Amino acid sequence: MKRTLRAAAAVTAALVISSCTVKIDNVDSNGELLYRSSRADMSSAAETTLTETEASVSEEPDDSAEEEQGIVMPDDNTLTVLIGDDHEKLLEGCNSFFESLGGELKTEVVDSDLMYDTIAAGVISDSPIDVATFDNGMLFPYFAVNGIAAPIDHEIEMPALPDKLEDAADLFAINNWHYVFPLGIGQSYRLLYDTETIKRYKLEDPADISDSEWSTEKLCEMIGKFHERGGEFPISGNYGEPIHISTGSALAIFERDPAGFYNNLFDPAMAETTDMLFLQKQNGIDMERQFASPAEAFREGVLFYSATLFEAEKEPLPDTVKSVAVPTLKELDRYSELSVYGLTLMEASEHKAAAECYFKCAAEYAAAELPAGRFADDYRLESLERTVYPYDKGISPGVSYSPAHMNEDNQLAVSPLIYTGLENKEDWGGVCAYYSRLFINDCTALNNIISKEIYGD
Repeated sequence: MKRTLRAAAAVTAALVISSCTVKIDNVDSNGELLYRSSRADMSSAAETTLTETEASVSEEPDDSAEEEQGIVMPDDNTLTVLIGDDHEKLLEGCNSFFESLGGELKTEVVDSDLMYDTIAAGVISDSPIDVATFDNGMLFPYFAVNGIAAPIDHEIEMPALPDKLEDAADLFAINNWHYVFPLGIGQSYRLLYDTETIKRYKLEDPADISDSEWSTEKLCEMIGKFHERGGEFPISGNYGEPIHISTGSALAIFERDPAGFYNNLFDPAMAETTDMLFLQKQNGIDMERQFASPAEAFREGVLFYSATLFEAEKEPLPDTVKSVAVPTLKELDRYSELSVYGLTLMEASEHKAAAECYFKCAAEYAAAELPAGRFADDYRLESLERTVYPYDKGISPGVSYSPAHMNEDNQLAVSPLIYTGLENKEDWGGVCAYYSRLFINDCTALNNIISKEIYGD
């Protein structure tokens, strides 16, 4: 079925605080449908076709010719790729290989925070986007459910993946269709610190603290000592989100049967973590100061800076800077917030044969690791065990996205507001109760679209 790309609109239906089975009309404020034609019939048709094919073919197809020939560029060899700046180095080898096969590649590199706006506008150098790098945000589930990102393995032959990346791909599948093609996985955040600052304030080097003792309690203890000894900025960066997720919980959870995204705001481990962080603020410790980069933060004497690998590598840091895992509550297993480096296919693409070739190039030439760099080994994961992917980053503009989609009464979208505990609310329950209506409403809207447009219920 042919679809056209439109800018997705935020769900603005009446707020609902009851269960996520409440039905909501999926229209924006102008009455325009937020979803496209159903994929449910495609799913059943694919199954029927497979059954008929299996019945009529007695032997396995001979792929030896293709294997000997390698990756072949189709006649339609033009492709437009939107690349987040955190993917740029990762895809250099893939892009060169694609062009060496005769492909005509148009690329645009944008700040990863601007991926949503660029894709929603559907404009890149006056051309529609064919492939985009995964933004660990609005591309899943919001763009996928609203028919902007395509189910990859329905549209093209998705290349095989190593087991650990296949597991990661399954995190972004609805009705067995995959919307993200992972090229690498890792920890989203680690805490950076300068050992010179540790020495100056006579604190323990986190690298010397045993894994079992490195906890949220220990972090708060160090923050308190740092403050008592004259330190001004104990922690900065996006620390609230990874510290909460280190408990193994996130604001939204994804259930596959029945498929849907559900509210998890009132998880007790996240509440306990928040109480510890709020207590530091109540003691007069400044935990709200933000800096443009880790380098600037360390010049100002910050003790800890929560950073992505991309942030850690973007600007040179002193040789004395090290990294440590984000801690969790004592006695809990520690989880890492999962970051996925990968590709998505746009529904509006008219060059899907070229896109399939590009995916094959990426599978062969993009290493199944994070980009190289000084801190790269720190951020890598051996497996998907004890990781959490925060689906709340992609629920809706009002819930997840901040820069260009502020709510009427809020400076940020709901998820970042909840994680940072703004609005002068000093208890987690009050923060969650205040924002849960919009959160549940937008989860419900997504679930209704999934039910109707992907499962055909």
